[in-house]
Amino acid sequence: MPGQFISAEEGEAIFGKGSSQKDWQTKSMASKESLKAAGKSLSNFLPALIGIAVAATAVTAAVVLISKSLNKEEDALKAATESAKRFREEHQRVSDETQKLKDNISNYKEATSGLNDLTKGTLEYREALLKANE
Repeated sequence: MPGQFISAEEGEAIFGKGSSQKDWQTKSMASKESLKAAGKSLSNFLPALIGIAVAATAVTAAVVLISKSLNKEEDALKAATESAKRFREEHQRVSDETQKLKDNISNYKEATSGLNDLTKGTLEYREALLKANE
């Protein structure tokens, strides 16, 4: 600090044995100037460092959001694929049941068509009716 003196022992401990008070002041001033220059240099780079940190944070956030978005799309694709598979299976089941119903209707029509040629109430009619209803 300006105007503050240090003892010879302190000066020698800091600046080396055999140095004078004038040397101490010169070295002290040089050290202060170095610190000021370092502070100015740091203050010049500080905005750039902050900008780099902000940019790195933004890039990281963007990567995380893109990753989550891709995972959502992948999950949606899996769900759609599973739904399509279930739809195909159900469609096949309904098609099979429809064909069975058509076959049963056709068989019933064949069995009942012979009833029209028979006289109601006869044994022959009742036997044909039982066969049609099987």
